[in-house]
Amino acid sequence: MNFYQKDNFFTKEESNFIDEILFNKLKPLPLKYSKDQCEGDNLPLFFHNLICRQGIQRSEYTPFFINIFKRFVEEVSDLKGKNILRSCINLTLPFVGKPKLHEDHYQPHYQVIMYLNNSTGTTDIYENNLLVKRVEPKKGRVIMFDKHQHAANSPKGINELRAVCVTTFNT
Repeated sequence: MNFYQKDNFFTKEESNFIDEILFNKLKPLPLKYSKDQCEGDNLPLFFHNLICRQGIQRSEYTPFFINIFKRFVEEVSDLKGKNILRSCINLTLPFVGKPKLHEDHYQPHYQVIMYLNNSTGTTDIYENNLLVKRVEPKKGRVIMFDKHQHAANSPKGINELRAVCVTTFNT
C-alpha cells in the first residue's frame, strides 16, 4: 500500500479560513444531505461538492482546497498527470451503526483526505479485508493512499462534528 501522511500541513491562514468556511454563522457553508455515506449503509452524511464526479467545479471554495491538495501531493510524492475524479467536504455527526468498507471508484486511483477539525472517528484503511492503517482525525493532518477499501467512523461525542475534505484522482 502506498500511504503518505503529514501533520500540521495547513498554514495558519489556511487553518483560519477553514474555520471561517465551516463555522461562519453569517454565511453558512451550503450543504447537501445524503441518507447513505456509501450505498445502502443508512448512515447519514452532509456534504459540499467542490468538484463533482463529472469533473465540474461546483463551489467558490474549490480553488482554495485544490491548491492545498496539489501542494500536498507535490510535497509527498512524484505523481504526475493528476486527473481529479471528485472532491468534496464531508461532515459527519455521531451515528449508530457500523460504516461499510468501500472504494470510492472502481478504476485505479489515489485518495487524499484533509482533516478540517479535531474530532474522534478514525479512518480505517483495509487491504484484503485486513485493517492495515487507522488514522485519527486531527486538524491539519493530510493523508493519501492508493485504491484500498476504507471506512470512516463516526465521531463519538454528542454534537461532535467530523469534517474532512476528500479528493480522489488518478495519474
